[in-house]
Amino acid sequence: MIRNEDFAAYQEHLARDIVDISLVINPEVEVVNSILRVMNAPDVEQINDFVGGRIKMVGKRLPANSPLTGLKLTQLPGRIARNRLIIAALVRDEQLIIPRGKDSLQAGDFVYFVCDQKDLQEILALFGSETSVVKDVLIVGGGKIGLRLAQQLDDRHYNVKLIEMDAQRCQSIAGQLHRTIVLQGYATDQAFMEQENIGSMDLVVAVTWDEEMNILTCLLAKRLGAKKTVARINKFAYIPLVHAIGIDHIVSPRRCAIDSIMPAMRRGKVISTVFIKGKEAEVLEALALENSEIVGTPLKEFKFPKDTLVLCLARGDEVIIPSGDTVIRPQDRVIILSTRGSLPRVEQTLMGKRRFL
Repeated sequence: MIRNEDFAAYQEHLARDIVDISLVINPEVEVVNSILRVMNAPDVEQINDFVGGRIKMVGKRLPANSPLTGLKLTQLPGRIARNRLIIAALVRDEQLIIPRGKDSLQAGDFVYFVCDQKDLQEILALFGSETSVVKDVLIVGGGKIGLRLAQQLDDRHYNVKLIEMDAQRCQSIAGQLHRTIVLQGYATDQAFMEQENIGSMDLVVAVTWDEEMNILTCLLAKRLGAKKTVARINKFAYIPLVHAIGIDHIVSPRRCAIDSIMPAMRRGKVISTVFIKGKEAEVLEALALENSEIVGTPLKEFKFPKDTLVLCLARGDEVIIPSGDTVIRPQDRVIILSTRGSLPRVEQTLMGKRRFL
């Protein structure tokens, strides 16, 4: 794990060419990438990228007025153009459900679905989401994460303000940014926030080291009228509580570090992983090896472990939502969901078969 900013830009080169490290992680970089994903789809509660962003896994609460409410999964292809959606999992009454075709979607379900990035906005419209565009952004905290995020947004089409308490740090930050407005002040000071018209912000991102301050800042911003909020949280115990009190999104350096480490711990050619509902289930992106069990057999004939789904494939430039007749080929990028108990068997199917002479 490397946190030094001097090394961040050379992370891949450092690992591969200089010191031969298998995995280099910078949690601050991963947190900023998470925030940028949120900014691209602010109306969803969770979004993750696979295959370089070409495949999206989205977590979204299903409202009662959605045309999808009440439908069985077998009825979805008639509602989604080009059949570009697969429901990965549901959380209903705090219970994780790995759905089958006979299961139906109910109002209030937290739905995880996977789709081609090209179809995301079309699918979100069926969830009853209005397309929101983030333009005005407030960053609270001028530490490594806040500065890196501001630098990422500085030369784009966003209007960005950054609030930092320390006067000396404000001067240092201002010297490294071009368009971002840097303000000295306390984001929990209501008068100060009103003066800066925080209620007009499309997104408020609180990423100080003090997670209680981040929570209070987001709550105040919502009260003043800000559309969406993101809070940096380190304590896992806080995460369900923060969602319950109305903060829209959470980013966690610890969780980002764990997500980065997990692929290296999995057997087979696992590229990335994402947890669902704590650690009850996991979504893996893996490269199909030529001699792995999963290759060469139609999915309807392959005996997968219980509560395991092949969600999506990427083959060259093509994104494939699989059917029972789909055959995985070598070098396909495969997105698989599995519950915890079935993960060892899933890993075994992804590994190359041993050959004995």
